[in-house]
Amino acid sequence: DKVLVVRDADTKSLNQVRNRMEEKVRGRSYPFPLKLCVIKEEMETWLLADEKAISKAVGKDIPRVNEDLESVEKPKERLTQILSQAKVSYTPKVARRIAAAADPDRIEYRCPGFREFRESVLAC
Repeated sequence: DKVLVVRDADTKSLNQVRNRMEEKVRGRSYPFPLKLCVIKEEMETWLLADEKAISKAVGKDIPRVNEDLESVEKPKERLTQILSQAKVSYTPKVARRIAAAADPDRIEYRCPGFREFRESVLAC
C-alpha cells in the first residue's frame, strides 16, 4: 500500500542524496504513496546508540560510545571494531540481533535523525 525508500548518506550531504532520490522518481506515477528517507552516515550509527542491545546481541558487556553518534565517521568500522574486541564478527545476523534488541526511544534520543525514519515507518 505504501513504499518507504531508505538510503544512507555514506559521507555525502543529506540534501545531495535526497535530491538524487527525488530526481529518480520525479515525473513518475505510482499507485501508492512513496516516502524517501535519508540516514546520516550509515545505518550502523543507530546500532551504536544502544550499548545494551549490542551487549545482549554478543553476550558481553559493551561500553557506551560517548560521542555525538551522528558525527562519528565510519560508524560501520567503529561497530566492527567494538564487536571485534568482544570477539564477534559483524555480520547481517549480528546486525539483526542488535536491531531486534534495540530501544527505539534510546536511538531517537542519541540520533535525532532517527526521528524522521521512525515517523516515516509509523506513517506507513
